[in-house]
Amino acid sequence: MILSQKQKKLNRFNELNIKATIDNDTVSSNTTFSYVETFKEIIKFRSLIKEIISYQKAANSTYPTIDIIDFMIDSIILGYSRFSHMDDLRNDSGYIRIKNSKIPSEKVCRDLLKVLPDKAKMNSEN
Repeated sequence: MILSQKQKKLNRFNELNIKATIDNDTVSSNTTFSYVETFKEIIKFRSLIKEIISYQKAANSTYPTIDIIDFMIDSIILGYSRFSHMDDLRNDSGYIRIKNSKIPSEKVCRDLLKVLPDKAKMNSEN
């Protein structure tokens, strides 16, 4: 089949597609996250992290250290391994609804990692 014939068939096929958009703010691309969050609550994840990392940010900071670390760990669990991809999670309405709080930006995460003491950072040699 030559290219122009194939293109004509594709155009006819695309005409049949229904023009639709998702306008519901409860749709999430991370459907299994509710299970992850429930598991974290059962094991008291936030208190475990607080025992390990006691770094306190300035009193006027918007996000506590635990919230930033929790967000970064959620991102990794859900497969967002780069900071630039974490913003995708930050804009996910289902995630925001489950967390029920403000989500830190990529810059906030980077800044925290910059100022954390070496004792608090994971060392791959250990």
